[in-house]
Amino acid sequence: MLLLRVVVLVVAIGLGVLVLTWALTGDRKYLRYAGRLAKYGLFLVLLFLGLLAFERLAVLV
Repeated sequence: MLLLRVVVLVVAIGLGVLVLTWALTGDRKYLRYAGRLAKYGLFLVLLFLGLLAFERLAVLV
C-alpha cells in the first residue's frame, strides 16, 4: 500500500505542475501531458488494486 500512496502522490504532484505550467504559458501540450499522466496513473492504480484483489481471492480458494 505504501507503493500505491507514493504513485498517487507523484501523479498528483505531476498533474498539478503540468496544469499550472499550462495555465501560465497557455501551451496546450502541457494539458495533453497532464491527460496522459492521469490516464497512465489511473491505469497503474487499477492494475495494482486488481492484483491485490486477485491475491485475496487466491488465498480464499
